[in-house]
Amino acid sequence: MLAANFVVGEDGTTDATPANGSLHRSVEEIFFDLELSPKTKPDVKPRTKRESPEAPAVPRASRSVWITQLLAEKLAEFRPRATGNPECNAQSEIYQQHLKNLTLWAMQMREASAKSASGYLYGQPSQLGNFDECVSVQDTAPGVSGRYCLAKIEFSPTYRLYPEYYSFPLEGLSPSPDVNVWEYVKKSREPARERRDFVKWAVCVPAACSWKDVEESLREVLADVQKEHNIFVNVTLNERQCSAHQDDGEFPAKSKLFLTFLLVLTGISIVVTGYHHILIHTESTYQGGTFWKIMMGFSMVKSFRSLTNTGGGTNLNGLDGLKFISMVMIIFGHRLMFTLGSAVSNAGNIEKDYLGPSITIISTQLVDTFFTVSGFLTFWLLYPAFKRASRAVIPFTLFYRWLRMMPLYMMILAFFVLVFPYIDDGPLWKTIVWREVERCQENWWTNLLVINNYVNTEKMCTVHGWYLACDLQFFALGALIVYTFTRSQSRGLKMLLTALLFSWVIPFANTYLNDYDGILRSYIRVLSDPISAPHYRDFYVKGHNRAAPYLLGILSAYLVTVLREKKVKISMGMRWFVVLMVAVVAEGSQMYAWKFFDIHTESSLIERSFYAAFHRSLWSLLACSIIIVHLCWGFGSSLEYILCHDFYVPMSRLTFGAFLVHPFLQMYTSADVRAPIYFSHWRMVWMGTGDVFSSYAIAFWLYCIIEAPAGILSSMLKRIIMRQGPRRSKESAPPASVEKAPEVPTTGTYVLTDREAKTTNAEIANVLPRDTVCISSASSVEEPQESATVASFSNYTIKPSDSAQSADRPQELSNKLESMLTPS
Repeated sequence: MLAANFVVGEDGTTDATPANGSLHRSVEEIFFDLELSPKTKPDVKPRTKRESPEAPAVPRASRSVWITQLLAEKLAEFRPRATGNPECNAQSEIYQQHLKNLTLWAMQMREASAKSASGYLYGQPSQLGNFDECVSVQDTAPGVSGRYCLAKIEFSPTYRLYPEYYSFPLEGLSPSPDVNVWEYVKKSREPARERRDFVKWAVCVPAACSWKDVEESLREVLADVQKEHNIFVNVTLNERQCSAHQDDGEFPAKSKLFLTFLLVLTGISIVVTGYHHILIHTESTYQGGTFWKIMMGFSMVKSFRSLTNTGGGTNLNGLDGLKFISMVMIIFGHRLMFTLGSAVSNAGNIEKDYLGPSITIISTQLVDTFFTVSGFLTFWLLYPAFKRASRAVIPFTLFYRWLRMMPLYMMILAFFVLVFPYIDDGPLWKTIVWREVERCQENWWTNLLVINNYVNTEKMCTVHGWYLACDLQFFALGALIVYTFTRSQSRGLKMLLTALLFSWVIPFANTYLNDYDGILRSYIRVLSDPISAPHYRDFYVKGHNRAAPYLLGILSAYLVTVLREKKVKISMGMRWFVVLMVAVVAEGSQMYAWKFFDIHTESSLIERSFYAAFHRSLWSLLACSIIIVHLCWGFGSSLEYILCHDFYVPMSRLTFGAFLVHPFLQMYTSADVRAPIYFSHWRMVWMGTGDVFSSYAIAFWLYCIIEAPAGILSSMLKRIIMRQGPRRSKESAPPASVEKAPEVPTTGTYVLTDREAKTTNAEIANVLPRDTVCISSASSVEEPQESATVASFSNYTIKPSDSAQSADRPQELSNKLESMLTPS
C-alpha cells in the first residue's frame, strides 16, 4: 500500500514523505526531538476586543472547522484523476457531465458515496455509504460502471493548530465533554481504547479507475487540507477495499465442479433415505455387499439412529453434556469475535466492558474443557483396547484418528476456498473473507498435516483450525502414555506426571523469557483479526503451551478407574463440597485474568508467568471434578437426569461438524453488512442462538453426506489392515499387575442379547477375546457408531442378523457381560 505524510516546513510549503512509522511520530520528531527554539514556535497573534480571553493562538478560522466537515466538503464532488490511466480520466469526465445533467446513474453514484461522518465521535469510524447502489450502476449508455472503494483516512492536528495534542496521552476511554474535540482523537493510555484518528470513507467512482488511481486522487484532493487548516492527512487504500462487478468474472469451473459434487452427494442421500424408508415400512431388509453397505451410509434414517443410539444408557452421557454446553459457549464467544471484527456503530460502549471484570471478554479457557474431555476419553477408550495390542497399534491408532477427522475437515476447507468467497459481497467482504481465503489457499496443506499451529502461523488457515492440530498432537502423546499404562501402571503414572510437569514449566518459561502478557488480551483490534496478533500465533495456539488440560483429563480417567476398583465411597455432601470448592477456584482463576487488563494494577513478570502456566489447569480441574464425581458416585437422581439426558448424545456427536462450520456462518453475517452493527450483549445472545441452531442443522446434513459414509469406509479399511497386521508378541503381553481379559476361546461366534448389543464398543472390547465375531439377536439393532476416539481396534465386529438364534456362548463370557450390564 502507498502512503504519504504531509509535513509543514518553516517556509509554509508542504512536503510529502513516505510513511515510515506512524504519522504522529513524524510530527513529534519535528516539534520535540529538534527542540524548537522560541523563534521557530508558532507566532501568537495579539488578542482583539472581539476575542474572548481564552481565544486560541491560531486563526479562529482554522480552529472552527472540524475534520469530518472538511472531508464532507472536499469529497462531495470527488472524481478520480489518474496520471497513467486515460480511460479512468475519460470516464470521470463523462461522470462529471452527467452529474450536471442530473442523469440517474450519475446521481446514484454520487448518492452512494459517504456524505458525512455520522457517529464518528461515538465510536463509528466506518462511513459505508451505499455499496449496492454504487455497484449496481452498470450497462449505462456511456459505458460507465460503478466501483465502490472504502478508503482509510488518518488525520491529526499540526502543532500550530493544537499543541496540547502532543503533550500527554488521554487518560481513560473518553475525555471530559467540555474539552477540545482533538482530545477525543488523542491516543489513550488505556489499551482497550481503539484508535480514533481515522475514518473509513466510502466513495463511488467509475470502474475504469483502479484502487491506485483512487488513492492517488484522494491524496491530491486532501493535500490542501494541511495547508489551509493545519491538519495532517494520510490516505491508504488497497485492492481488497475496492469492489466492482466487472472484477468478479465468472464463477470458476472448479468451484462449479465442487458444488456439483456436493449436490450429487445430497441427491444420493435423499434417494437412499427414501429407499431405506420403504424397506422399513415393508418390513424388508436390504441385501448386498460392500457397495450397498456404503450406500446405506448415506441414509438419513440410519444416520439419525446412529446419532441417537445412547449405548444402553451408559453414564458417559455426562461427558456428552459437557461437550455440548462447552460448544454452545464457544459459538457465543466466536459470535462476539466476528461481530467486533466487522463495522460497529458504538465502539465506545464496547470499550467500557474492559473497565471492569467481564466474563464475556476474558473467557478464553472454554476450549480447555474440550481438551480435558478428550484426554479423559483417550485413556478411557484406548486402555482396554491397548491391553491386548502390540506397539504397532499406536501409529495405526493415530492414522485412524486422522483418517476419521480429515474427510469432513477437508471438505469444509474446500468449500471455504472454492465457493465461499463468491456467494456474496459487501463493503467489508473482500477485507474479511478474501483475507482468510488467501491464507487458506497458501497454507491449507498445514491443516491437512495438522501442523498449522507451528508452520506459517502468520498466515494460518482458519482461525479455529489450531484446535484440531493441538488435539491430534495431544492424542499422539496420550496414546503413548496409555500404552505405557497397559504395560506398567507405575511407569505409566510416572510418564503422565512428568509430561504434566513439563506442560506447566514450558509456558512458564516461554512467558518469562519472552516477556509475554500471560494471557491473550482480547481487545477489539485483536478479536478483529486474531492471527495478526503476535501473542495469538506465537503463544496461544502452540500445543506445548496448553497441553496441561488434556493431561489432566487422562489423569482423571486413571483416578476414576482406581476409585472404582477400590470402591471408595463418599457422602453426597462431600461430593458437592468438592465440586463447589473447585468451581470457586476455577472461576477465580478466570476472573484473576482481569488484573492483566487493568493498567492501574501492576503485575510482575513472575506473576504473569505463573498465571500462564497454571490458569488453564485450574479451570480444567472443574471439568475433572465433575467427571470424577459423576462417574464414581453421581450427583443424585435429579441432577444426573439432567446431566445424562439422552438429548446430549446426538448433539455431542454433531459437535465436531458444528465446530468446523460455525465460524464460517459467523464470518458470512459479519462480512456482508451494509451498515455498522449496533453491539449489545442481548443482540449477541440472539445472534449466537441462531448460530447454534444453524451450525447443528448444517452439521447433521454434513454428517449424512460426508461423515457417516466416510466413517464406514475408514472402518472397512481398519478391518482390512488389522486382519493383515502383526500379531501380539510375547514382549507385548500385559504384566501381571494389569487385569487380563476373561479366559474364553479365541475364536467363535457369540450371540448378544438386545441389551448386550447396545453396549458401547469400548465396553465390549474389554470383555471379548481376539478375533471374535458377535452377532446381535435383534435385527433392529444398528451397528454401534465408531467415533474418532472409540477404541475399536480389537478384531471383532457386531453384525445385526435375523438368523443367528442358536449359537452358544461360553459361560464365562455370559457372566462377564451380565455383570458389566448390571448397575453397581
